[in-house]
Amino acid sequence: MLLKEGKRKVNQIEVARKAGVSRTTVSFVLNGRTDISISEETRKRVIQAIEELGYTYPGSAAAKKTGNIGYLISRNIRLSNPYYHRFFVGVEEAGKEFGRNIIVEVWRKNLSSLFWNNKVDGVIIVESGLTEEDIRQIQKYVPVVLLNWSTESVICDMVVPDNTGGVREAFAYLYQLGHRRIGFFALVPQKWGIPSVRRFKERLQGYYMGLEDYKLPMNKEYLQLPACKTRDVKELEELVSQTLKKWKSLPKPPTAVITYNDIYGITFIKKAPSVGINIPRDLSVIGFDNTIACHYVSPALSSIDQAMEAMGKLSMELLEGRIKEGNKTPFKKLTCGTELVIRESVGKVNPGECRGKKEVRDDG
Repeated sequence: MLLKEGKRKVNQIEVARKAGVSRTTVSFVLNGRTDISISEETRKRVIQAIEELGYTYPGSAAAKKTGNIGYLISRNIRLSNPYYHRFFVGVEEAGKEFGRNIIVEVWRKNLSSLFWNNKVDGVIIVESGLTEEDIRQIQKYVPVVLLNWSTESVICDMVVPDNTGGVREAFAYLYQLGHRRIGFFALVPQKWGIPSVRRFKERLQGYYMGLEDYKLPMNKEYLQLPACKTRDVKELEELVSQTLKKWKSLPKPPTAVITYNDIYGITFIKKAPSVGINIPRDLSVIGFDNTIACHYVSPALSSIDQAMEAMGKLSMELLEGRIKEGNKTPFKKLTCGTELVIRESVGKVNPGECRGKKEVRDDG
């Protein structure tokens, strides 16, 4: 009687032989040992050998579903940070509804054992330092949803904020209050991550579209994108102070500015008095992200709010559907609307008020 060949007939010795390493090394890679010095090249060879030989092991793809979801973040992200915590709250709440456990994993430039040891059924990736190729490697094991960032090079589900629309709405609000000289401020680091590049381009595009919407001329002095090296507080404060001094020296300085994020907006409020600028009398300021820190500065910072908790829930819902349906349904990119939250940092040049509304758009 002939036995049908199965993947489980392959063992670690064969994997080691094909990869050109010891069986112990294969075991270390499979168990995700980070305390052992194994080069990234060696890890990749072992993973490639596993895939080519079809090696499976207890807990691999042939095993039952785990009930766990991976939440992958980069090393510079802290869940205690109010900004990132809001995303996690949404994911966690939706996870409970689906009976899922959320396992937080920090990306360390090599494929985690969470995936090839089948410790999770899917993963939500939040602004990590992954490349497109890293994502493709993870997709070989589990479904992936990108949260708060997107890429055109990988086909997967994504949940993103309407960065362009948020800035465009803030621009419109300032225009309706009588502002015609509106600036934009963001730091440009020497090295960008994929999420940061896209977010920067989308928010800057919102500023350009605002100028176009109201047929306002482009003034290069109002668009300030200084290069930064350290990205620390001291450097930020120096660059903001330089910008404020430059604007004050202009014959027609900007009367309002939209900053790339709240940290920059808060820094404008803190440094403005030292150069003789009153906010909002001389300069109205709107940030982006609507973090809790907006309340802890005087005047309180107006900001563009992302529906972060809703985005977290949507990412969990997409992932759950992908786990159940596989690739039978089209992949989606959901764009969540923003809301302009007005506080004390915006001057009322003209009467009238316009608030944004949250919405979700399915970009297919």
